Amino acid sequence: MLWVDKYRPKTLDQAMVHQEIALNLKKLVAEQDCPHLLFYGPSGSGKKTLIMALLRQIFGPSAEKVKVEIKNWKIDAGSRTIDLELTMLSSANHVELSPSDAGFQDRYIVQEIIKEMAKNRPIDTKGKKGYKVLILNEVDKLSREAQHSLRRTMEKYSASCRLILCCNSSSKVTEAIRSRCLNIRINAPSEEQIIKVIEFIGKKEGLQLPSGFAARIAEKSNRSLRRAILSFETCRVQQYPFTSNQAILPMDWEEYISEIATDIMKEQSPKRLFEVRGKVYELLINCIPPEIILKRLLHELLKKLDAELKHEVCHWAAYYEHRMRLGQKAIFHIEGHIPPFSLMNMVLDIDRICCQVHEHLQGLPDCNIWLKNEQVSIILPLDLLSIPGTQFLGFRLWASSVLLGAVDLLFCIRTMNDALGVHVITIEQNHKFHFLVLFSA
Repeated sequence: MLWVDKYRPKTLDQAMVHQEIALNLKKLVAEQDCPHLLFYGPSGSGKKTLIMALLRQIFGPSAEKVKVEIKNWKIDAGSRTIDLELTMLSSANHVELSPSDAGFQDRYIVQEIIKEMAKNRPIDTKGKKGYKVLILNEVDKLSREAQHSLRRTMEKYSASCRLILCCNSSSKVTEAIRSRCLNIRINAPSEEQIIKVIEFIGKKEGLQLPSGFAARIAEKSNRSLRRAILSFETCRVQQYPFTSNQAILPMDWEEYISEIATDIMKEQSPKRLFEVRGKVYELLINCIPPEIILKRLLHELLKKLDAELKHEVCHWAAYYEHRMRLGQKAIFHIEGHIPPFSLMNMVLDIDRICCQVHEHLQGLPDCNIWLKNEQVSIILPLDLLSIPGTQFLGFRLWASSVLLGAVDLLFCIRTMNDALGVHVITIEQNHKFHFLVLFSA
């Protein structure tokens, strides 16, 4: 068993961090009228640990007798029937699942699971009002329709079902849901608290820790207790006895994303974009969440960029993160973030750009370019658009397996317009595209 599970507190009394919150939860259970709860905080802060300890406080040891099952749902959605399959954890007193796994059909899951729990209301032998608990993970990833559906359903069945919602950010949860729950903020543990937990585990395992070793693990963990414990166990497997200068290795997926960022910086071309796409696919296949990939990639790129480009890169990362929440295929949006960044990474030197375009178009008929008052005008024949990898204004157009057509070229121009702050006018006349590009200061 991993140490992160072996030493997870089973009761609220055993909590080594968030002790004040654990004490308040005990008082809440003692009042025997537990409301809907919303736990929110960064990953690895201890939300699930407190939730499971709370269930044990309410229902006793039976809350730990959990089984894993794959539930098949047949949902009547008006004129059609939807078949959905989700993995869920359940005990006699609670059910836990992530409805966001159902994608855009998550609202049907929210409705059906609460209705089913309301029908199978538990029998309370003590004569008190009995209820079951539904734990919904990643509530911040639910679609807006699912959140509205959740609000209506949690009001209707509040007598027989209590909801415990868990998410990283409450800002992505609608105000209607937040106002119907007791909001509990779980802060990331401090480095001192992480050091205390690591030393406790080391003592239980009979390990000798060099001076400052636990502090270095806590520093590398980015205040994630789960990550700190996993790193500690990794160091134990790699080398023991520990040494004072033993390296705290990063996660493999983090090193892989760092390699992707290096590849992007080295070359901007269709071939490199195709290679990067394959590496991103490999991360997704190995269950690295797409939001984490995008944020980590941004973090690595910011290390390598000049100060004047960082703002634009952050803007486009936020733009594609938002689109990722609205869409279904994460790879499209992660890949979409790379071409605008590569365009921004080019040096906007008009004289050099003109020379590059002159050199590239040399010998081709009906191609003209001139520079006047920091205004670049280019006339390209329609035939030129069928050349794969054609460079326009020194920027390589993004096409890996298909010939560039007019739509692709115009898409790239629009991307330049958004990413670089340039004003573009396009005119089609006599089977030629006339591009007038105004570079902003």
